Amino acid sequence: GAFFTISRKLPGQTGFTSLGGASGSTAETRRCFFTDATIPASAASAGAQYIVQGFRGTRAGTPSDAIIVQFGNDGATFSAASSAGFKLAA
Repeated sequence: GAFFTISRKLPGQTGFTSLGGASGSTAETRRCFFTDATIPASAASAGAQYIVQGFRGTRAGTPSDAIIVQFGNDGATFSAASSAGFKLAA
């Protein structure tokens, strides 16, 4: 089956750190979830960057563009960190 790894970079850090992963699904919805329970409150409003990479068996997919997620009283927002854009799954 499919598996997805998630890496994060906090403000002030120079590289991404692997946080873990989430199992993929072959169900029609094809949704997987990951909760970052380790983000420090001091970094939440400045935004954390995330990269997702998919795997199936021994094959690795191309890592995603960095996604910036900001947390706050108005809810979480995100944006793509590159000019390549960000694709949302249907």
